[in-house]
Amino acid sequence: MNRLPLFAVAMLACCPAAAQTPPEHPDRALSTAAQLRVQLAQAKAENRPSDISTSKLVVSANGLPVMLEYRAGDRQAEPAIHPTQAELIQVIEGDCIFVLGGRPVGATVDKPGGSSTVGGTPIALHRGDNVFVPANIPHWFTHVHRLAMLTLHIPVVPH
Repeated sequence: MNRLPLFAVAMLACCPAAAQTPPEHPDRALSTAAQLRVQLAQAKAENRPSDISTSKLVVSANGLPVMLEYRAGDRQAEPAIHPTQAELIQVIEGDCIFVLGGRPVGATVDKPGGSSTVGGTPIALHRGDNVFVPANIPHWFTHVHRLAMLTLHIPVVPH
C-alpha cells in the first residue's frame, strides 16, 4: 500500500503556519515514482563512507520540504532533537533500529540531543513503516542497513 498520501495530508495540515516564514526550498509539488527512483540511485551513488546520510529534495510546498534521506550503514549520528519541529518519517527501503525518547547525555545549546541517550524506546523499522516524532523528543538510528526514508519536518507552535 502506498503511504505517500500521509505526507500530503501532513503538508496540507501545517501549511498555514509555514506560510508566515520564507521558504528555504523552492516549491515543487510533484515527484513521480520514476523521479524518486532516480533520486534514490543518485543518493546511493553520492553517499561516501564518511557520510552519515545523503539527502535529496523530493517535494516542497510553502517551505515544507519532503526529503529523501539515504543512510548506507551504521555511521552513527548523534541523537537529534528538533525543539520547534515534529518529524514524520516513512521508510521506503532498508531497515534500522530507531530509538525514540530517552534522556540526552552531554546536551549543550548547540547539540540539544547530546552525544547519546539513556533510555528511549528501540523500534525496528522496515520498508513501509511510518513513525511520528513529536517536537523536542530525542531520536536516533542504529543498526542501519541501506536505509532510505522520506522525512517531513513540521513546524509546531509552542504552548
